[in-house]
Amino acid sequence: MRAMPVKREHPVQIRNVMTSNVATVSPLTPLVTVCRMMRKRKISCVLVMDGKKILGIISERDLVRTISRKGGDLMGSNASDAMSSPVETLTTDVTLEKAVQLMRQQGYRRFPILNEDGALIGIVTRSDVLRTFTRELEIAHEEMKDLAIRDYLTGLYNRRFFMAVMEKEFYRSKRYDVPLSLILLDIDDFKKFNDLHGHQYGDQILMTLSEILKRLSRTSDIISRFGGEEFTIIVPKVESKQAAYFAERLRAALQEAGITVSVGVISFPEANLRFPDDLIRRADAAMYYAKEHGKNRVKVWDQDMEKMRDPDSTD
Repeated sequence: MRAMPVKREHPVQIRNVMTSNVATVSPLTPLVTVCRMMRKRKISCVLVMDGKKILGIISERDLVRTISRKGGDLMGSNASDAMSSPVETLTTDVTLEKAVQLMRQQGYRRFPILNEDGALIGIVTRSDVLRTFTRELEIAHEEMKDLAIRDYLTGLYNRRFFMAVMEKEFYRSKRYDVPLSLILLDIDDFKKFNDLHGHQYGDQILMTLSEILKRLSRTSDIISRFGGEEFTIIVPKVESKQAAYFAERLRAALQEAGITVSVGVISFPEANLRFPDDLIRRADAAMYYAKEHGKNRVKVWDQDMEKMRDPDSTD
């Protein structure tokens, strides 16, 4: 769920597309036998071979054309009467793009596939190619959708996705009267650290923190990079006491890794909230309170924190 999309570094090769369900016949094989073979094996073509040499190919279209020419009578006809030739072969290392290019240029609908020893090992049809391209496009589309909701550095969900999920979870919690907690944490003195050690090292801190959050969270928890050095965790069906305990585990694990954070915790329906933004605002207030009172600590929101965080304040 939280994994970054996998990038394809190598083009798809024919060996990944071909089917080994290829039938061969001799030039003298009765055409009736060819028809029965194709129907029984549920294939769209057969290769006509003389030993290891490919002489031609018989497709369903070739059969229809031959039957029409023979007036529907196939008796006395054999494979050589119906086959199309010549047949171009490809090796397993040819890319899918190259096969498509040849199909377009030469008008071929299928290619027999040979191994490095020149032996027939499979066949690729236009249907195989189209099916593979469709699957690749579907995968690419899913990856693009995933990229749109992910933070580029950490691989966590981004703020836009967090806001959408926060609204959905808030109203679900309200409707079904189940608890919902939000944890907001901010890395202590991150700006000073960045200025002292450089942004590249700062990025490493952000990625380390992200990995710890993912490792300690449940599958149902939604972890997001809220912005800069702020992170949020939506914790469904968990009340404030449990959420505070979870937040403390996170804080301790991060401290052990050399990262200190100030953490704010808010839960619904324990707090009197009307809108999702109320949950976010009060989690931020609790986090700010923790930062103002020593940092590297967890604070659960209470009524004394109604004062909002000063927008001009820094770490």
